[in-house]
Amino acid sequence: MEWHATATGERGMNTTTTNTASGAAEYLDVNDLAALLRCSSRHVRKLVVDRVLPAPIRLGALTRWSRAVVVRWLEERGGGPAADRGGRRVQVR
Repeated sequence: MEWHATATGERGMNTTTTNTASGAAEYLDVNDLAALLRCSSRHVRKLVVDRVLPAPIRLGALTRWSRAVVVRWLEERGGGPAADRGGRRVQVR
């Protein structure tokens, strides 16, 4: 059994949550990811083209990123792109 719902997550971000028998997974759209990374949605798209970000998931016409994959990627990078530019590090909860 699977159902989809859109909810307001942390910091007012809109997230898509999918519940399955194996548990819940949260997905971020380009604007949510930009807010998490503290950059513009245009910069997120550039990071995708440059293959810097983890590959997105295509859900029909929608493009989403798994929050768990993005958090793991940020932890591996030590804070994400903002840290690379000398900006404030992204805090991951």
